[in-house]
Amino acid sequence: MATGTERKQKEPEIMMVDVHSHVLPHMDDGSKNTAVSRLMLRESARQGIRWMAATPHFYPSQNSPEQFLERRKRAADRLRERWEPEFPRLLLGAEVYYFEGISRAAGIRRLCIEETELLLLEMPFAPWTGRMVEEIYSLSRQPGITVLLAHIERYLKFQKRLYGMICYRPEF
Repeated sequence: MATGTERKQKEPEIMMVDVHSHVLPHMDDGSKNTAVSRLMLRESARQGIRWMAATPHFYPSQNSPEQFLERRKRAADRLRERWEPEFPRLLLGAEVYYFEGISRAAGIRRLCIEETELLLLEMPFAPWTGRMVEEIYSLSRQPGITVLLAHIERYLKFQKRLYGMICYRPEF
């Protein structure tokens, strides 16, 4: 029996996590400056993003891990100087471009997203060799590392067979 004074149930708060963003200013092909980064963070918060991983590109041919981490820290510090309370919580990470020997690289763990074991890995836009797949498996078996492939949909068209598996090849 409805009384007309029924209470509306409170809708649950939307809680989303963005595990891959190029929000840090002056790091790569993402945000061009702090003002753009702040717009990105404000819009992300408006859309319900509560945690956001800043994952600028790490190319081992361009920077050592130490150089990259210092650049990333400077960019994050510049952004945090103009922080607003409604912005998502920011975790620092990297989008690490695959390289031969990545599973044996010293300090690779430092490129994981902060407070997680997630290593965001960007693969080459080419067919993967058995050696590359083994390298990824070796990397993922290391304690404290869980490999998360970035942009998997971009690579599938290059793959034919990996370890007897036929890769999904959507016809778009």
